[in-house]
Amino acid sequence: MTSKAKVTAVTLWGKLLSIIGYVIIVFFIIGFIGVIYEISDANMTGSAQNLAALIVTVVIFVAIGLFFILQGLKIKKRIKRFRTYVRIISAEHITSIDLIALKLNQSIDFVRNDLQKMINKKYFANAYIDKENNEIVIAGLSFDTSDEREIANPEVVQCKSCGAMNTKQMGSAAQCQYCGSSI
Repeated sequence: MTSKAKVTAVTLWGKLLSIIGYVIIVFFIIGFIGVIYEISDANMTGSAQNLAALIVTVVIFVAIGLFFILQGLKIKKRIKRFRTYVRIISAEHITSIDLIALKLNQSIDFVRNDLQKMINKKYFANAYIDKENNEIVIAGLSFDTSDEREIANPEVVQCKSCGAMNTKQMGSAAQCQYCGSSI
C-alpha cells in the first residue's frame, strides 16, 4: 500500500469511527427518551428496576459511542500533524527533528516518536529516522539546489494528496517524494 493510499484509508477510518460513535449516541439517547416517555404515560408499577437497567444500558452505549468519537478525533489529529510535518519538510526544507519540534512548540521526544509511528504506519514513503543526526531522512529527497540544475525545465508542483512541494521535469509525470502519489 502506498503512502497516499494509507493516509486516505486512515482518514476514512477516522471519519467512519466518528460517525459510528455519533450514531450510537444519538440512537440510544432517542431510545432512552422514548422509553422514559412510555413509562411515564403508562404509570407502570415496578418500572424502577427497568428504568435502572435502561439507564445502565444507555450509559454503556454512550461510553462506547464516545470511545469511537475520541478514536476518530485522535486519527484526525495524527493526519493533521502528518500534513504539517510534510509542509515543514517540503516547503521549508527542514529535516532536523530538533528544528521541527521547535517550530511546532513540541518536545523533541514527542516529534521523534510521532514521526517514527508515522513511518511505521507507512504514512511516509521510504523514510527513516537518522538517530545520529536526529533528523528524518526520506529516500530520494535532497535540498541541494544543484539537483534542480540537473533537471531541464524544472517545475515545482504541489502534491494533491499531502500538500508537499516537489520539483519535477516540466510536462512529465513523477511521484511525490513524501507520500508516493502521482504528481
